[in-house]
Amino acid sequence: MLAAGAPTVAGSGTGAAVALEGESGTVVAPNFSPTTGPEAPDDVVPELWWRWTAPSTGPYRFHTHGSELDTVLTVFTGKVGARGGTDGLTQLRTDDDAGSVVTSEVTFPAKAGEAYLIRVAAKRGDAGLVTLGWTAQAPTPSGPQPRTAGPSATSAEPSDPASTILGPSALAGPTAAALGVEGGFPISVNTGEKPQSKIWRHDGTWWAVLASTDISPAGTWLWRHDAGGWTNVLRLTSDATLRADTRRVGDVTHILLHGPSPVLVSVEYDAAAKTYKPWSKRPTATPVALSGSETATIDIDSTGRMWLASDSQTSVEVRYADAPYTSFSSRVVLASDITEDDIAVVTAMPGGRVGVLWSNQATRRFGFRTHADGTAPSTWTSDEVPAGQSARNLGGGMADDHLNVAVASDGTLYAAVKTSYETPGEPVIGLLVRRPNGTWDGLREIDDIGTRGIVQLDESTGTLRVIYTQSTNFDNILMKSASTKDLAFPASATTVMAGNFNNVTSTKENASGSLMIMASSVTKAWSTVLGSDPGPAPEPDPQPDPAPAPGEVRGQWLLDEGSGTVVADSSGLGNDGTVQGTVAWGPGRSGSSLVLDGSGGYVQVPDADSLDVSAAMTVAAWVRPQVLATQYVVKKAVVGSRDGFELSMSSTGRAFFRVNEVTSGDRFRVSASSAHALGSWVHLAGTYDGTTMRFYVDGVLQGSVAGPAAVATNALGLGIGAEPGGNRKFRGGIDEVRLYDRALSPQEITALMSAPAPDPQPAAPVVVDGSVSTTAGTAVDGTLKVGSSSGGPLQFEIVTPPHLGTVTLTDAARGTFRYVPAAGAVGQDSFTFRVRDGQLWSEPGTMTVTITAPAPAPSGVRGQWLLDEGSGTVVADSSGLGNDGTVQGTVAWGPGRSGSSLVLDGSGGYVQVPDADSLDVSAAMTVAAWVRPQVLATQYVVKKAVVGSRDGFELSMSSTGRAFFRVNEVTSGDRFRVSASSAHALGSWVHLAGTYDGTTMRFYVDGVLQGSVAGPAAVATNALGLGIGAEPGGNRKFRGGIDEVRLYDRALSAQEIAGLAGR
Repeated sequence: MLAAGAPTVAGSGTGAAVALEGESGTVVAPNFSPTTGPEAPDDVVPELWWRWTAPSTGPYRFHTHGSELDTVLTVFTGKVGARGGTDGLTQLRTDDDAGSVVTSEVTFPAKAGEAYLIRVAAKRGDAGLVTLGWTAQAPTPSGPQPRTAGPSATSAEPSDPASTILGPSALAGPTAAALGVEGGFPISVNTGEKPQSKIWRHDGTWWAVLASTDISPAGTWLWRHDAGGWTNVLRLTSDATLRADTRRVGDVTHILLHGPSPVLVSVEYDAAAKTYKPWSKRPTATPVALSGSETATIDIDSTGRMWLASDSQTSVEVRYADAPYTSFSSRVVLASDITEDDIAVVTAMPGGRVGVLWSNQATRRFGFRTHADGTAPSTWTSDEVPAGQSARNLGGGMADDHLNVAVASDGTLYAAVKTSYETPGEPVIGLLVRRPNGTWDGLREIDDIGTRGIVQLDESTGTLRVIYTQSTNFDNILMKSASTKDLAFPASATTVMAGNFNNVTSTKENASGSLMIMASSVTKAWSTVLGSDPGPAPEPDPQPDPAPAPGEVRGQWLLDEGSGTVVADSSGLGNDGTVQGTVAWGPGRSGSSLVLDGSGGYVQVPDADSLDVSAAMTVAAWVRPQVLATQYVVKKAVVGSRDGFELSMSSTGRAFFRVNEVTSGDRFRVSASSAHALGSWVHLAGTYDGTTMRFYVDGVLQGSVAGPAAVATNALGLGIGAEPGGNRKFRGGIDEVRLYDRALSPQEITALMSAPAPDPQPAAPVVVDGSVSTTAGTAVDGTLKVGSSSGGPLQFEIVTPPHLGTVTLTDAARGTFRYVPAAGAVGQDSFTFRVRDGQLWSEPGTMTVTITAPAPAPSGVRGQWLLDEGSGTVVADSSGLGNDGTVQGTVAWGPGRSGSSLVLDGSGGYVQVPDADSLDVSAAMTVAAWVRPQVLATQYVVKKAVVGSRDGFELSMSSTGRAFFRVNEVTSGDRFRVSASSAHALGSWVHLAGTYDGTTMRFYVDGVLQGSVAGPAAVATNALGLGIGAEPGGNRKFRGGIDEVRLYDRALSAQEIAGLAGR
């Protein structure tokens, strides 16, 4: 509830303003009563107040960056008058949205000794943490300065400002100590936002990115986890108002710093120094403009392209950048009807796709779209509306702006979300699951309390963890875990951090075994390490150990291009290769492979620091040799002149792994125990752990020798299918070449080659028959299913068309289609389809369509526009009278009350239905529609009239948010107007209906009578068209959703109106 001035909230009014001190500082305060309890906060105040006396004269900057809320910041001078509030105060500066974010900042000239009042207002009345920071913009005076008030100050200044070790700090109470919570280091911005990941693990150490003003110098820092505490090791920027999202790729970690001026910074690991330094390929920051965004996330697809997802006031957007990520593209809009409180998250997915999940509190659903790596950046699938089939019409609907995702190696996507049901006994924290075939399970309940959940996957144990705060206020951090086999979560949660915390965060990568999590109190960050799942261990799958994580990969050339001259490195490090000469492509162990003739072409990868693997390494590849000859598979060396490493075949047919041949001959060479048969695939892998070299054939150890002190590095390129420069070219097939900077274990080597061998000829894909149903005159969407395929790119096509309607493939790669029944068609229809997976076509499958007669509509219908088209420029009239409408300008489509709906932006498009005698309803009438308004404005839903010049009828919204039904406005003003009794909430669906029976006009909202007035002798007719979403001609366009528009030539009864409204 909103309780202005509630005494339990510090700073809730001018009389309770909290004192600030000093030239600079940061405070974090809740605008609610910080007590534990149910999901809803106890007392929320609309604004917080601070009092600050300037210690010196000059410009000062105040800001709210890092707040969890959309804020308005205002600075006042003067003394509060007798009436309280702002009485007697003079406004000096105010700001709403600053830079790329929805938080605020102001700069003003302060006078030494003068007192100022600072107000931070929450625009929507939400509960959350408010961050207020301030700093002098002019040089500070000499001499000692007062410290920032608050408990976050460290006890001593560091001797080395570049590296401050902060030891553990015990939490109050034995429970926290027993749980091993540590950290307690001061931060200026909390550990949010929900979809972001601030932690990663590398070289056996946990790392994090957080901002602090208590470290000297202040800024956003890279932190290293040492025994018992955290060490700040590298300042990334002087801005201490930023939140990070991190993505590790081998030794390189990319860090998106989101705030007023978002930037991308990248660091690379220095193994010798055991720390990070700026990335050699791009040591400077890359700016990116994200206007009006609440948060943003990044991930990298299989081609090495980075994707960035963010929100704006009304849309979900993505941008992309190619290595080394020096600039980002312009935005690609994925959804344009969200609220300003919605957010998004991007994730890379197996199978060469990226996905974006977002909340949409306007439609009350979540959204999800995918993009195929390497295709046109603007090409994305249609919205899948995750788990839409299980959504319930309760409270604010299914979606809230809390999202966090994890993706399994088989393509299963898990998303921890929060609902807006706000109904006792209904899910608050939930789990969405997308299966590898693109289908969504229904929403699973995790808990009926909680907030700000994250999801973490441990594939080594088959365990999924959902971790969240117990209540909206600061509270315990809870966890529920389940086996991925059944996702059976326990009824009771485990407390993993006991105390007053919020905004739990962890790693973007799937962690095996131990897991570091971090959460924040008001001014500090705390962490703990979780071990293996505390519940019963899941039964092991009859599968080999998972393949090594990409963390240590230095190059990964899957050779699935199938054509062209560029061979992509999917490690994310940008080590793409280029075809030299002429090569061919053919079926590989997975997808396609490089086919070489031994005399023409090969692939060369340019030299890069990431290809230098001196301390330890693994090189692996699938090969299919065609001749007995000395020939090189992978080599970064030159025989007789330059040391390095190689994976090769001898003239006897025995494969070998060798390093430092020039200075050591064959001393550091380990070979297969026997020759491999020509013309068949074999997996080769050589490892060096700093002491011993080992060689594996088809996952089986074949031999080992003592290795050198180090593998020599050089400035050569890396050759695939030849030595760099083209010597000793390979003849046969090569597939899935990989290079790592460590020695993989035997289990990991086995996992690399564990996939079953393909048939000599690739098997054709298999499709699955399906069925859909619809009612006469209503289009239906569906998806064609594949039972099995070789994994290549899919292409569907229709073989035999239906006979009772038409079918169109809306996405030939995903198999989505739209079936439109012919006018009057009822019965069973079918069509056949097939799919190709890059090489072979499947046998046809059958999709059955059942068309049922619609339920009898109330008699007297003159027009019925159900708006289920979902695309196109024609809006069909299903009344049978042929009053089809045409889209004017640009419109969008989205989920409706049933099927799809028209989504209008208030400035672009609308629908116009041409004039017809059947639209003249003078003696009696009913006009009805479902609407979801997005703004308070005078806007027309359905209208056959022109304001001030032509009488007729209309169903409209007023600027106060109250809907109304009016006729004959030109000659009678508002005499024949009947309105709703109150305004309707923005962003939610409502059913409106106006009737006239020749005597009385009545108006219904959601099937309930709201008012009535005496009507005219008749409703005036005219030669105008009928506008849906605007006046005929386009005046006063509607902003929001419109669905199921109906017009009748009689006044429907109250019972019939209730039926239209679903009551």
